[in-house]
Amino acid sequence: MRRLMLMALIPALTLAARDGHAQQQENPNIKNLRDALDYLKSDKSTDRAFALATMGLMKEDAKSASKQIVAGFFDSSPDVRQAAALALQNVNPPLYKPVVALTGNDYSAKVQAVKDLGALGADAAPTVPALLGFLKDARATDRVEIIKTVVEIAPKDESLAAVLAQLALKDPDAAVRASALKNLPGTANPASQLQTALDALDAAETPAAKMDALNLVGTIGKGNQDAATILKNYLNDSSPQVREAAKKALTRLKGGK
Repeated sequence: MRRLMLMALIPALTLAARDGHAQQQENPNIKNLRDALDYLKSDKSTDRAFALATMGLMKEDAKSASKQIVAGFFDSSPDVRQAAALALQNVNPPLYKPVVALTGNDYSAKVQAVKDLGALGADAAPTVPALLGFLKDARATDRVEIIKTVVEIAPKDESLAAVLAQLALKDPDAAVRASALKNLPGTANPASQLQTALDALDAAETPAAKMDALNLVGTIGKGNQDAATILKNYLNDSSPQVREAAKKALTRLKGGK
């Protein structure tokens, strides 16, 4: 039954996106945005698609759920992805074209979409899932720009600190690692990744890995005395580069540069 209801909603949503005159359909199970968001968490793709279709009919009343709608572009179900695209077109039109580009196959269009979203500023914050999706496959020079853009438009997004910490530690490109390290302090909760950095330092087997971890600890661990105690152990490392990195990290922990 819900599948039939969904198939009835999607054409209505398409019409709404085209001329803006369709009215929200009544449904005994989804009466408001909170209900729709609950349905979006369902294991059933029909529930998720129905929730997104309903959000689309809510138009601007569902704008606060734009990030969840964008995340729907990456759902495993094609019905859900279609419903997400239709919903975003109706709920937050300025984000529709760049998100479609970011989830498409045209690489140059994806690069342009990053620039377009950067120009929108904070209004583009809901597109973080799409930007991070492109980040995984982008070229190194473009990953640097994506990192910069995503922190600028969504500094309060709590998912970014963990992503940037991993990039700072593990990305194979030095410029990307440096960009992640530079932009990490601009995220909502950089200190939340301190234990991750310390664990990486403990597991590091090469001077390069130790230096990356030391740089990260120094960047996000300001004022943490336990971290300072651990870093002091690396002042006697066999590698002069590691010793220098430890010295600089300790200086930053104490509030210096």
